[in-house]
Amino acid sequence: MKTPIYVLLLFWLISCSDPDNDPIVSKIEATKNGDEWKGRTEIHFDVETDTLMILGIANESEEFIVMKIKFVGTGNYTLNSNQALYYSTIGGDVLTSEYKIDSDGFGEIEVLAYDPDSDAISGHFEIKLKKDRSVFEDAVEYLHFTNGSFSGMSSQ
Repeated sequence: MKTPIYVLLLFWLISCSDPDNDPIVSKIEATKNGDEWKGRTEIHFDVETDTLMILGIANESEEFIVMKIKFVGTGNYTLNSNQALYYSTIGGDVLTSEYKIDSDGFGEIEVLAYDPDSDAISGHFEIKLKKDRSVFEDAVEYLHFTNGSFSGMSSQ
């Protein structure tokens, strides 16, 4: 039995694909208070203010983490009180909890790679946030995101 030429051509094209040209995956992952936390990212870089905003969206658009830095390229960034925020919702529009960095909290972002031509960016993060408010009586006082990673394409 002869293999049709188009099957061989398709196999050759797939085997020759360049993984460096594959699109950047929009994702965010971390361990949140010991539990796996995964979602997608929306990344925005404001050229006028040099502000890079990383929005992580998880659990069917019910949990959000926002990190903002004055971006100057790859490297380490320390997050201050107004540069990181976590909030949860019901239905995507009713706020149920909000956590921020306070004097006991901290935040760090390491931007590992940035390509200004494609606006692809990736890195790691760790953040400890304190409860600002919650509608749940049993809400934990602190959220600690460890082993965090993010990647995506910036929109401008």
